[in-house]
Amino acid sequence: MLSTFEQENPWLVPVAKLEGKTLMEHLYGRFNGMYPYLWKANFTDMDAITDWEISWAEAFADEGIKPDDIATGLKGCRTMFPKPPSLTEFLGACRPYLEPSTAFHEAVAGMQARAKGENFTYSHPAIFFAAVAAGQHDIMNGSYVGMQERWKKALAAQLAKKSWPEIPAPVKALPPPVVSKAEAIKENKKVMSMVGGAVNNNRGLDWVHRVFKNHKHVAMRSLQNAIEVAEKRGIAIPAEVRA
Repeated sequence: MLSTFEQENPWLVPVAKLEGKTLMEHLYGRFNGMYPYLWKANFTDMDAITDWEISWAEAFADEGIKPDDIATGLKGCRTMFPKPPSLTEFLGACRPYLEPSTAFHEAVAGMQARAKGENFTYSHPAIFFAAVAAGQHDIMNGSYVGMQERWKKALAAQLAKKSWPEIPAPVKALPPPVVSKAEAIKENKKVMSMVGGAVNNNRGLDWVHRVFKNHKHVAMRSLQNAIEVAEKRGIAIPAEVRA
């Protein structure tokens, strides 16, 4: 009779598609085929096999491992492990994208795409939330070598949560304001008139300061005119205007 744990763990429940075998029994057979003699040598009796099934099934359930992950792990075993892998080794082979350096570079690509308002499909939600926790600016501008320890801690903390909210949609960057040609000409004439009046009449240069104050909203040519006059008259040009 199955224990409560075994009844609740999908890896230990008979599957009709597998002719009544459990997923763990099926996995045992796959390992036995991949590692003739070496695999069976790990088990001295049926109790040892049962212990293996229960401990690995528990780990698979805790880590949220899916059958597709197992398929990935088995494929990886062909080139990664000449001998039967340990549980830790096999879990890593099942989800190679969660290896810290691989996950970091995926996080960078994801944040770069999202900064442009583009959708990005993450291999695992923990990668996105770890990037948020580690800091978007640092992730996008730092290197893995410099971020390694902080990144590993952030990723491990997220993986320990076992469940995650839905990844929010990226916020699309607002397009720059559209200024028609007519508006640009009108603004340029307005500023040029101000320039002419100031020069010809030798009046104050308050208009230059007003242009600088509103530099984000005036035409580029108007701003350039103000800068030229400021340079000739020795007026300080704010750093944000030169940027």
